[in-house]
Amino acid sequence: MKPGDNILKILKTILVTIALILIASALRVWPLHPLGIRVPWLTYYPAVILSALYGGLFAGLFGTTLASLVILYMWPFLTAVPFINDSADWLGVAVFYITCSMISGISESMHRAQLRAKRAQEQAETANRAKSIFLANMSHELRTPLNAVLGFSRLMRAEPNVALEQAAKLDIIIRSGEHLLNLINNILDISKIEAGRVVLEESDTDLHQLLHEMQSLMYVKAVEKNLTFEVVPPPNLPHFARVDSIKLRQILINLLGNAIKFTEHGSVTLRAGLSEGKTNKDGAIGDSNRSIIRFEVEDTGSGIQFQDRQRIFESFEQLTNQPGSETGTGLGLTISRQYAQIMGGKIGVTDRSVKEQGSVFYLEIPVTNITGKEIQVDHNPGRVIGVAEGQPRYRLLIAEDQPENRLLLHSLLEPLGFELRDAVTGQEAVALFEEWHPDLIWMDIRMPIMNGLEATKRIRATEGISRSTPIVALTAHALEDERREILSAGCNDFIRKPYRESEIYNVLEKHLRLRFLYSQDLVAVDHKFEKINADDLRKLPLNLVEELKRSVELLDSQRCLSTIKLIAEIDPRVGDQLQHMLEKFQYQELLSILDNMP
Repeated sequence: MKPGDNILKILKTILVTIALILIASALRVWPLHPLGIRVPWLTYYPAVILSALYGGLFAGLFGTTLASLVILYMWPFLTAVPFINDSADWLGVAVFYITCSMISGISESMHRAQLRAKRAQEQAETANRAKSIFLANMSHELRTPLNAVLGFSRLMRAEPNVALEQAAKLDIIIRSGEHLLNLINNILDISKIEAGRVVLEESDTDLHQLLHEMQSLMYVKAVEKNLTFEVVPPPNLPHFARVDSIKLRQILINLLGNAIKFTEHGSVTLRAGLSEGKTNKDGAIGDSNRSIIRFEVEDTGSGIQFQDRQRIFESFEQLTNQPGSETGTGLGLTISRQYAQIMGGKIGVTDRSVKEQGSVFYLEIPVTNITGKEIQVDHNPGRVIGVAEGQPRYRLLIAEDQPENRLLLHSLLEPLGFELRDAVTGQEAVALFEEWHPDLIWMDIRMPIMNGLEATKRIRATEGISRSTPIVALTAHALEDERREILSAGCNDFIRKPYRESEIYNVLEKHLRLRFLYSQDLVAVDHKFEKINADDLRKLPLNLVEELKRSVELLDSQRCLSTIKLIAEIDPRVGDQLQHMLEKFQYQELLSILDNMP
């Protein structure tokens, strides 16, 4: 605070105190004049208290002194005889002064406490802003290289002539990159939850398809650890419901991932079904439009002690002396609990969880029943291999300062026949837009000289064609506030890095009304290979079948290839079929056939 401000504050305090004492004195003249010289202090106590509350210790003591001077020396203006006539009256003056001083001291303590609270709040807000800036920068700096790593790895993995050994190594790169991305997302998620920025986003969801996705996602991880993974068929689970499927999916992935990580031997089981005799989140029973669904994840791992059942849901808390406890951030269960609460449900550990005997986590969430309607389920049509005939050759402007990210977009779009041009700054993007008039702009947000937001605003300010040119933000920024800022600047859409190629193609379909050709012919090629069955394998030597099963369980591609070569020498047709399944990474289907053999 400036010195001039301090002086102004003191003067203001003095004036307010004088005004309050004058008001109290006026009240003594009327309507309190019948009191005469009796209890004059009662008139000035409220004035001194108000002064102390307004200005603290200084104002209280100044008001006390001023009131005492009025009583001692200005009594002729208030009454016919003096207020102070004997020693008892002087004792009253002393008590008045001491009492008012104590009131002033208490008021000063309140003022200082409020000042400390205000400073603490300002420091917390400053720290929160600094944390948000740090998280945004960290997210951007990590997501930008991850976009190139995952993007090019997926492109190489999708090549039809990629060798099996190379494909296995690429899968490791992709899984590692996605694991790092998941850690980044966990940190950002907990930050958004703490800031109260997470909202419920319900949509029509195929619950049976969701369980099938869990089976597909977690099966390979379980097999890698020689665990049995099972999804128990839900007899009473509704097929469709309205629920926040994104948060539900993340909770289940966290619970299943933990179960697999902390289990060394045995099995992991996912169960789902209606929770009987439960109420909905509003407390009503028997609402035909609402149901509560209960998911359970059971494992045969090391179990959880009773005293740890609440602690594991705290941020950065991990149980020690457990396999796998050295990995992860300790945020998965915290995020899961917060998401469950946002969805109106709850998550916890059941009493069946016993140390050294496994654990059972449960999730209960209310859902809205969907009846009498069909839900359109999106099916993956395969890889994009071209643009359908009869469509124009579109011009796409890529505004991106990172050369590897420009190269990734070129690798995705050039084979499809798009005409592409690059800009490495926002200034270049504006100039190329005015000169070349692209049909769509891929706009990175963080660029030198002029960033993507400013470039978008300048393009939108241009009259004419800019009104209809779609601008799609491709950015490593991940916070919701940044998304709103980007869209309000004039961008039509928003894709976060690292992105999948399907997201790029979906945006082109949406904004340019493009029709793509998909790899349906690759599916047709698969049909020429008759599906292998248990009867085909029974004709083979038992030792080869057992070796093949062990190799598939371990996902050891080289060991599988060696065994298949030996099988091909005995039965070339079966060898070709097994080779084809291996190339398509149909480990789960092959293992199911081997498990069904007597």
